[in-house]
Amino acid sequence: MATLDSVTSDICREMDGKVFSMPEYEPGSTEPPFHVWCRTTTVPAFGDEFDHIGERAARDPDTGKTCYVPVDMKYQEWKEKFVDERNKSNAVQVPQIRDETIRKVNEEFSQVLHNSKSTPISDKMILYNEVTEYQLNEGMNGPFVYNPELDVIQYNPSALFYKSCDMNFVQAHELTHRMDIIEYHSWVNKKFLQAIEETRKKVYDNSDKIKEWFSEGGKYDTDIALADIFSSLSNGELNSILCGGHSPGYWLEDRTYVCMEIFADMAGIDVLEYDSKAEFYGILEELYRAYREVTG
Repeated sequence: MATLDSVTSDICREMDGKVFSMPEYEPGSTEPPFHVWCRTTTVPAFGDEFDHIGERAARDPDTGKTCYVPVDMKYQEWKEKFVDERNKSNAVQVPQIRDETIRKVNEEFSQVLHNSKSTPISDKMILYNEVTEYQLNEGMNGPFVYNPELDVIQYNPSALFYKSCDMNFVQAHELTHRMDIIEYHSWVNKKFLQAIEETRKKVYDNSDKIKEWFSEGGKYDTDIALADIFSSLSNGELNSILCGGHSPGYWLEDRTYVCMEIFADMAGIDVLEYDSKAEFYGILEELYRAYREVTG
């Protein structure tokens, strides 16, 4: 039984209402959790005589309050009746960005997205960008971060490096984190995980070339996105020859960070057509192939 609201992931929407026998019990496959912060749960199935009795909770798309629908209503039925039908007669409420600077850079980013090459991830990023909320948080250390608990992108104009940020990239990066958490789930994709391990050795074998790329005047000497990918693949051990990257402690704190940051970095490079996308057909070839499979 999935949660009937607008942020339920694709896999949970698909699994809602499916019935499995106990011998088929397998967490992540036939039983939740299906992903990080999964809200889907299990309920007993008694058979046709009882499974149509009662109600289940849902979120009213307009008020955000709890309401109740027939217990046998599946997610797709709920969406068609309570979301799609209402959207036909009501304009979608796009979150308003209060900060004038952030609003302007988001408008510029929107234009960049609409002018970008149409791909499954760029098309989806356009949709996400139109309905993602931005929230001021002066208490955080970094300039931008996606907060999955609040489902907002938070920003702090007082943070170190805020003014030097590539605003298009940080928006693409944080939107990808939201997309990843809600529907892609890169950190549990076996092919993506395998591609990361295969690429690690290539990175160390080519450390001299990478050092040349990021040396002063090198072709990627200011490419933070590519640097962060190499930082993650080396657990921060190559940071001294890169122009940026998270600390070794960050990479070792939670192994899912490696997957999620690489995925978001690749999406930013891909959608924004950075010069470093050339390495998607070179040293990062296996990773790019796996990334393409994840994004469809």
